[in-house]
Amino acid sequence: MDAELLSSFRDLARNFAKKEIAPLLENEQRDGDLEGLRKLLNKAYELGIISSPDPEAPGHSFGVWGKETLKEGALSSVAILIELAKECAGFATAIHTKSIPTLVLTGAEYKDMSFCAHNVIISTHKPEQTLIAEENILAHNLEVEERSPRTGIALPFIYRLNSYQTKKSVKNEPALKANYLGLTAVALGNAMGAVERAINYSNERYQGGKLIKNHSAIKILLGRAIAINETLNNALESLSRRFPNIRTEEVLSLWNIARDLCLEATSNAMQVLGGYGYMEDYRIEKRLRDM
Repeated sequence: MDAELLSSFRDLARNFAKKEIAPLLENEQRDGDLEGLRKLLNKAYELGIISSPDPEAPGHSFGVWGKETLKEGALSSVAILIELAKECAGFATAIHTKSIPTLVLTGAEYKDMSFCAHNVIISTHKPEQTLIAEENILAHNLEVEERSPRTGIALPFIYRLNSYQTKKSVKNEPALKANYLGLTAVALGNAMGAVERAINYSNERYQGGKLIKNHSAIKILLGRAIAINETLNNALESLSRRFPNIRTEEVLSLWNIARDLCLEATSNAMQVLGGYGYMEDYRIEKRLRDM
């Protein structure tokens, strides 16, 4: 992908996160702000951040995930998800799971479609249809079980798929690969956001007559977290550039490794803030929960 185009996508996502997501987070409702999510999704769609199967829609070709990623690679989609997750992992997850079906579906098939991998559906609404990755089918008449409460702005529901009826067969291997690339990007962006907050805090907080960033314990925590994020970012970029010409095992392996390492990086960032890390005002404890 052209570097200038990639930079424009990254800037678009970053500006959207700062101007649209951040203000809503300040008044976040603990039981889930569904109306806030709807407004954010509409704005993201209008800007082309969310892809669409409609050729006339602003996000048809690129965005998260546009069909152009099948030609150009997934780097733009991953870059957008990372920038959004730096501000809010829940919203990044919402648009990721909402957009995956556009890789293999068109038109009316896409409406209200959810995505299922390993019997798990992440959705902003109770799913009625789903694209089942391992079975290569579209399914309807779903019987699902809610597995987690929805809290905060744009944090999607998680459902377990218990039973379904087959609607039609569809080749959806790219969607399965995109799913794990996207989840890795969200986890990484969330960890990056936590580390950025910890670095800023370490540049402001004094202890023992000097900034805490100069204490060896803080240097170790931040150094390890930064190294984790940079290493995972390089690995994710490499796979994203080759998408969809990558093996599913490659992406799944990276996701399995990234989950634990991003959790460690976020935990390190939380420790830098000491007791403040457990306070909701600083929002790092939420990043740990969202991981």
